[in-house]
Parts: sequence; C-alpha cells; structure tokens
Amino acid sequence: MPDSQEILLPSPLFKPKPGWGGRLRIWLKRNNQSVSLVAALVIIVFATQGLIRQERGTATNDLTQTLENIITLTARQNQGISHLARQALSDYLISHRDISLTPVQELFAATALANTVPARLLSIGEPVTFQLSSLQAAIESAKNMTPYQIWYFSRLVK
Repeated sequence: MPDSQEILLPSPLFKPKPGWGGRLRIWLKRNNQSVSLVAALVIIVFATQGLIRQERGTATNDLTQTLENIITLTARQNQGISHLARQALSDYLISHRDISLTPVQELFAATALANTVPARLLSIGEPVTFQLSSLQAAIESAKNMTPYQIWYFSRLVK
C-alpha cells in the first residue's frame, strides 16, 4: 500500500469571482432605470401586505347581539363553531368575573357549547347564535367533571 505522503491529488483551482453583493452592484450599474421599477414594486408589495395584515387585525369578533337569552357571534376567516364557542365562553366569563374555571374546565365547557350548535362549515361573516342557557349549562357541567373527563381534557390543554 502506498504511503499517504506519496499520493498527491491535485486540488481544484477556483477563479475568484464577485459574490452576490458584487453581482448586485454590477447589475445596478448596468440597469439604472430598472432600479426605480424594482424599488417601486418592492414598496407596493410591502404596502399591500401591511394593508392585508391591518384588515385582518381590525376584523375582530364582534359580540353582535347579547339579549337575555342569546349570544350571536360573527365568523371570521378560518373560524369554525368551536372557535366561536370558545370566544362566546371567554366573553361571558369576562363579563361575569365571579365565575372562575380552570383551563381544562374552559375547554370542556367550550366543547360542550359547540356541541349544542349543529355542525356545519361557516362562511366569513356568517352569524352563529348560542343560547345563554346552553352556555350556563356547559359551565355547570364543566364544574362537575368526572375524573376521567378531567384526565382526558387535561391532555388537550397545553
């Protein structure tokens, strides 16, 4: 077997070329007029993204109607009945500070409330109505959870 000092492998020779920064500088020198076009396009893209984000941020879940016995919420993008049930429960608990639930109980109550409404796909802007009696019953059932239910729903809460 030949000694490792005897084997000579030629290494590749690389010609130094400008990197991406140098290439960008050369392109900008050659295409002075199109730079303003590219800058305008970049500004338009960022402005459009900002407007889209702003519209999503301002489209909040409005509690459109709270009478003595119903709560109506309006669906937003990517929301289903479970999301709206959780929002209705959250709004109710905020307005009734004397009621306190653990996160496991809140999840159980939101699930029970969502099950009181027929399951369907929602469209953006579609109203969903929850009965106040169903919400109160869901809270009471959450307070009286069995050990198995506590174990099961605690696995789902992070």
